[in-house]
Amino acid sequence: MALTPYKIHKIRRQLSHGTTKASACTLNAVLKFDDIESPHCVYNEKVAVRLGQTLHVPIAAGVLTTTGDGLAFASLHIEAPGLALPNLIPSR
Repeated sequence: MALTPYKIHKIRRQLSHGTTKASACTLNAVLKFDDIESPHCVYNEKVAVRLGQTLHVPIAAGVLTTTGDGLAFASLHIEAPGLALPNLIPSR
């Protein structure tokens, strides 16, 4: 299974606990919302990510989130220069 690297927006500070010397950071994401033309966009995005992961397609992970405008789907930015995505054959 291929790993999908995500683009780090900012590395903030090293956490004071733990032996792995972890740091807090932020990641860029694309927010998608339901609207008149696509009333089930958030649900469709969630299902598409789950389906892609089930089929082992190198797809960006995403999460459900809320904003002032309501429920949204946040899809993480991928940072992989030169990433070659596999050709999908019709049987897949």
